[in-house]
Amino acid sequence: MVDRLPFQIVDGVRYESSKKLGKTIRAKIAANRASDKDKDEAKTLVKKAKATYMVDPWKFASTASEEELALELTEADLGTEDTHRILQCKIRLVFKF
Repeated sequence: MVDRLPFQIVDGVRYESSKKLGKTIRAKIAANRASDKDKDEAKTLVKKAKATYMVDPWKFASTASEEELALELTEADLGTEDTHRILQCKIRLVFKF
């Protein structure tokens, strides 16, 4: 018959040391994850703003008469199709698209 007491003592000591080691390992993992979060926050990319153009490619060929081009547009005129068309024609005239 083999006495199991020495094996049980060794197993108990190993168990206690593994609990201590586990705590330190978990603490290091938590510290690494926290530092990784800081790194990830620094690496977050800012979304690029969409390029917007005043000259709409679908209405690029629109035309305006000379009388319409001579009109002084006000803020009240903004938002209408006619104003948009006149502004595009003025832009094309200035920049010679």
